[in-house]
Formats: sequence, structure tokens, C-alpha cells
Amino acid sequence: MNSLFFEVLARKPEKRDEEYKKLFSTVPYLNSSLFEPTDIEHITIFISNLKDEYTLPILSTTVLKNKEGKKRSGDLNALEYFFEFLNAYEFSGEGAEEIQEDNKTLINASVLGLIFEKINGYKDGSFFTPGFITMYMCRETIRRAVIQKFNEIKGWECADLDELYDKIEDKLEANQIINSLKICDPAVGSGHFLVSALNEIISIKNDTKGII
Repeated sequence: MNSLFFEVLARKPEKRDEEYKKLFSTVPYLNSSLFEPTDIEHITIFISNLKDEYTLPILSTTVLKNKEGKKRSGDLNALEYFFEFLNAYEFSGEGAEEIQEDNKTLINASVLGLIFEKINGYKDGSFFTPGFITMYMCRETIRRAVIQKFNEIKGWECADLDELYDKIEDKLEANQIINSLKICDPAVGSGHFLVSALNEIISIKNDTKGII
């Protein structure tokens, strides 16, 4: 993780050490202060210092539970502690009615965007975009792009998805046309905008004869 953050993501490909160029040849450079050591890391501990043999005492207020559902105690391997802490939460839920077998605390995935913004800092131009705004942006732009794509390829003059629905006969072809769209989000952040874009594409496919 230390190598991935500070030796790869934080460096342009041509400035990486040879071993990392080969090992992480497909990993891009991300121009973000998120992948630079912070002030608190300089005065405390770097993630590279969390050796396998090191353990940390479990906090008395921990969210980690044992098999009996009671708060865990004792010590844990540093990285194991980190991953078990993250695993104690459910990030994929939106607060819907699905049954959560593990009874995990639900955290809306868009919250990760807000965390990213706080870590990265406003000084770097990172601002969190609420979910309802990304959904609106994707709905307005992607639906128009889909209609335009079909009109260009098929020579149609559809004005909306309803007209598109009436003209589609070959579901496989229609699916390929939608999949040919390219969406670029250079800022990325937590990826919440791209998740909204994916959700919108799935919605569009469902609305056009279910060509998912």
C-alpha cells in the first residue's frame, strides 16, 4: 500500500523506480495530495511502518464485534485491524429495505466523496458534489448522448427515449450502441460521479426494452 500510494500514484510513470514501472505498469499517475505524506504522518507513523509483526490494542469503543455480538478486545495485527474496521461498515447500501444479515452500519457510498474532499482540502480545488446533483447531471447529459448516438448511427430523428423505444428492434445492436459511449471524469475524486453515470446507463437500458 505504501509503494502504491507514494511510489506509484504520486509519481509520473517516467519518474518511478524501475521495479515499480514493471510491477505497476498499468497504474496511472494521480495528481492529488491524497497520495502525498501528510503532516501528521511525518510526526507519527507511515503506513510502511505497520509491519506484519506489529499489533495494536483494540479500542474500548470499537465497532468490531466477536461471534457473540459483543465488542472485541485484545490486540490485532495493524493491517488486519484496518481492514476489519472498514469491513464493519456497509458502503454499498443506500438505506433501502434490503435485509442486512451482518447487521452492519450503513454508510452511503457518496460519503466517501465528502471524506476525500476533507482529506484533499479545498485549497486543491476538491469539492464534494451531492448525489442528487450527480444523478441529475448524468440523467440530463447521458440520455441526450444516447439519443444522439442512435440518431447518428441509425439515421433516425428521435427526440426522446420513448421514440427510441418504439424504433429499437435488435436488442443486441442497441446494447452495443449504448456501450460504445465513452464517459470521462478527469477529476474522479471518490468515483461517485462515475457510479452515478453507470447507474444512469443501466436505467436507460432498462427503459429501452430492457437491453441490459
